[in-house]
Amino acid sequence: ARVLLPPQLRRPEYYALRASAGCRLRPERRHAFVRYPMSAYSSHALTAMGGLILGHALRKGARAPMASGALGLSFLAMGLASFGWWASRRRRLHRIDNWLMETHLMAVGLAIGAASEPEREGAMVIAWVCYALFRLAIFSGDADLLVPSIGYWSATLYAIARTGGGGELWRLVAGLCGVFGGLTVKMVDTTGKGAWGTAAFHYGTAIGWALFWSWSQTLPVPRAVG
Repeated sequence: ARVLLPPQLRRPEYYALRASAGCRLRPERRHAFVRYPMSAYSSHALTAMGGLILGHALRKGARAPMASGALGLSFLAMGLASFGWWASRRRRLHRIDNWLMETHLMAVGLAIGAASEPEREGAMVIAWVCYALFRLAIFSGDADLLVPSIGYWSATLYAIARTGGGGELWRLVAGLCGVFGGLTVKMVDTTGKGAWGTAAFHYGTAIGWALFWSWSQTLPVPRAVG
């Protein structure tokens, strides 16, 4: 017997879109302003957390204000780029979103490092900007998260050793659970076993990274050198 597929499944571009998206997608709303509402609107969780961190950085007496501000801005930009990508499916926005993932992870390490070395915060922010511009200049389109991941884990371990304490560790643990939980659901989504992974990934990682940053704010004040 001949099986007739729905019209949208007979178009080759449908399968190309599924493969490029990296997740199990709902049928595309091709003529709508937002093509994939679930994935697009959940991106605002990233924007909201970026605004929260940026607002804290602008407060008088904030700890590591420049580094926290950089993290908040990268969070905001990543949320907007993610919304644009899922709403329009424009390849240029996808590239920007991937680049901002790298920039954001480096900013996490930046905020932690600046909290443990406040006298070097300015130099750290300049180094972060230079790295982000360098990656943008040579960016291939695919996010390389290995170096940023090594960076923020190294900053985390150094901050604990430098300040002589772990701060409020429940925030660190809860943040890691949010980040890795979101990544796990996202991976389930990419295997075709779920359709909510991207949205859950956005919420989980937004809350997780915000908690990770808030943990750095509770670190003991670093001991004076010499």
